[in-house]
Amino acid sequence: MISESSPSAVPSVVLRGGGRVARFAGGLVVVEERGAHHRIPLTAIEAVEDDGTGTVRLRLAAGSGPVGEFVIRQRRAEAARAFARAVSASLPGADGSGRVESVPVVRSGVLPRQLARAAAAWAGAGSFLRAAAVAIGVWAVVLLLLLVLRIGRDVGNALAWLPALPLLLAVVAGAGDPGVPYLWLRWVLWRRGISVMAAVEQVRITYGYRGRRTRHAVYAFVDAEGRPRTATDRHTEVRFDRGTFEIAFDPRRPSRVLLRGSQGENVYGACVLVLVAAAAGSAAAFLALAAAGVVGG
Repeated sequence: MISESSPSAVPSVVLRGGGRVARFAGGLVVVEERGAHHRIPLTAIEAVEDDGTGTVRLRLAAGSGPVGEFVIRQRRAEAARAFARAVSASLPGADGSGRVESVPVVRSGVLPRQLARAAAAWAGAGSFLRAAAVAIGVWAVVLLLLLVLRIGRDVGNALAWLPALPLLLAVVAGAGDPGVPYLWLRWVLWRRGISVMAAVEQVRITYGYRGRRTRHAVYAFVDAEGRPRTATDRHTEVRFDRGTFEIAFDPRRPSRVLLRGSQGENVYGACVLVLVAAAAGSAAAFLALAAAGVVGG
């Protein structure tokens, strides 16, 4: 389900990257980093710069805070553009209207210990993906060496069977709950999704196999174009009836939304995607080796 109306609102966009989280809502930009948070009033922001590659710079008025600017580096250019546009559209006018003569102060504080640990864990997820990419790269180099050195057929055949392990694990993990569609949507949102704060409008109850009862939330949010929308997260079962939560939506198809998952859910999805990538890369390399006569019967 999805509905929309004409542009009239400003989205509450969330950016994550480089160990920082920036949230825009209620006339404030809140930046969290390394166990601390900074509440930045819009009147303390001189400009918002988007470099087109996913990096956003918040330039502050002189003397308004502990630093002159905050930089959020992340990979989704569309999300950065939406954040910069939303904040810029809410800033006081260029002619000075809406500004106050005294410089607003950026208020900083310390995050509760649990939130600080969660932020550190999310920052570590990027390290996990980088390590996985290195592992896949090493495996690809090994297979290329097989091709170049044309080692014995027996050794080549033994190593060629190794792709069966990640392929088997990927099939077992992806075929289970929540399944391949969920993992595909997570991949799409990881590449180009925009995160916003959304309110639960209602909860829909569906009945599946053997009468299994599942609760899915319908979220009300504002998209990157300023259009209020409602959309159903069909992949996440919820246990709440109301509240405001962080979701991600596909800017090309705003009906596709997903509640921000826990650390475990994200690691699970990342592991399956890494296994699929490893299996696909290994299979391609095996075909090349077979064509070159290094492996085979």
